[in-house]
Amino acid sequence: MGVLFAAFAYLAFMDAMWVDEALHERLALEGMMMAVSMLLLTALFECFSLSSVRHLRSMAGGKDLYQQGWWCNLYNAILIGVPMYVSVCSFPNFFIRRGIGPGGVEWSAGSLDVGEVTVTVLLHSLVYYLFHAAFHKVPGLFFVHQFHHRFRGRSVSPSTALAVSPLEFLLDYITAFGPGMVLFKPSRATLQASLVVVMGLNLLMHFPPVEDASRWLPRILVGTADHLSHHKHPGHKFSGHTLSYDYFAERLQLRALLPRPRPLCATVAQPRAGAGACQMRGEGPRRSLNGDYIVSGLRRGPVWPRTARHVKLGLRMMKPPDCSPVSVRQANLA
Repeated sequence: MGVLFAAFAYLAFMDAMWVDEALHERLALEGMMMAVSMLLLTALFECFSLSSVRHLRSMAGGKDLYQQGWWCNLYNAILIGVPMYVSVCSFPNFFIRRGIGPGGVEWSAGSLDVGEVTVTVLLHSLVYYLFHAAFHKVPGLFFVHQFHHRFRGRSVSPSTALAVSPLEFLLDYITAFGPGMVLFKPSRATLQASLVVVMGLNLLMHFPPVEDASRWLPRILVGTADHLSHHKHPGHKFSGHTLSYDYFAERLQLRALLPRPRPLCATVAQPRAGAGACQMRGEGPRRSLNGDYIVSGLRRGPVWPRTARHVKLGLRMMKPPDCSPVSVRQANLA
């Protein structure tokens, strides 16, 4: 929090040196209107997700968590979002395009550029993906993203969209606009349109009523089902808002071009542990800790036991394979 206060103090000092009070008041009023409109839209979407709200509030500690989520919405949208909007718009030569309005800010509503909005939103989703993946993959960074994942499974609702820590809001939502703003120096209307598109898509990602409909989207786009699946299984699907960079990363993997290792004997895929003639480490059918059966030979490494049953299963899987012709024939007939 000390870093946030230091950043706000620096921006306030710079604003006082370069911008007049009239522009500050107008920007603050405009930022407050956008923040309040976003919160009202979140409340409207929340009314259509009451089943998720009831599920969350019925859990142990769910009522307090739900209140904390709404407090994060208010804190991030008003106490952080509005000052950052005022500070960014106060530097027209660096962040936004110089215009004919007070302080050089373009106030004309006719300066909207759809192309700049599109590229800004796509760049935002790319930076969002990089930060989001880093929170999960880089050791020691998950604390930034930990509060958001307290909403799991059926407990996700539209109010979860901005239920993030202040540091995550600055990095994953505000800083992600930086590349597009530095590249284009967009006008006021373009900046506002980019904000509306990103925040609206962020709401849709946490809107359970459209989960089934989003499954019809092509795989290159991020749907509500993808992000809700991430809340259930946090280890995958880090993309947000627009393009599914997880899909592109999957398509560009070089591991698929490598030849698969040949097993030492024939494998038999059967839905029970110990079946098959070639129960080798990493090859043939074996059972995972979650009760699933892994048939392919791509899963390697030790299986960490959780219970005595898993210890016995692991010992059974560590036995050397019996690759005699008789055992292979018996396994095929089983």
